[in-house]
Amino acid sequence: MNKQEYNTEVTRIYPKLLAIASRVALPDTAEDTLQDALLKGYANLNDFHGNSSLSTWLTKIMMNITVDQVRASKSEQSYIKESIAHRKDNEEDGEADPSMILEALEGKDKYDKRIERLTEVHRTAQYLIDRKGLTYEEVQVITDVPLGTVKTRVKKAREILSK
Repeated sequence: MNKQEYNTEVTRIYPKLLAIASRVALPDTAEDTLQDALLKGYANLNDFHGNSSLSTWLTKIMMNITVDQVRASKSEQSYIKESIAHRKDNEEDGEADPSMILEALEGKDKYDKRIERLTEVHRTAQYLIDRKGLTYEEVQVITDVPLGTVKTRVKKAREILSK
């Protein structure tokens, strides 16, 4: 595919890609994520071999961008704040109990270690279903694998994460 064909095809599938981006990207970043994916796709057009559709290839690029964004935005401090917010803090002044902070950090470390045990395909399927709320069918389209494979990957990821 040459660059002119790329531009023509992107123009044709842009609405579909934007709809996918709005489902998989972080809140308020769909258009930016899509634009980043289109730029990366254009720059790496030689890597597109036509084994899948262009929209599938660009969706995978969007997923990788989103995963990178999630990793960058999910700092340890925000994790601690979220963990503490979900727990009932009985102190009058609203200050977090140091033991709660330590517990939140330990929980994050354990979760991070479990996530690291997942393969990229399992991590992606689990993220899209459990974190982004997509349906199995939507994940099937994004990952370009059979529906049964998506379900198996999510089940396996959940089993690993629950240990």
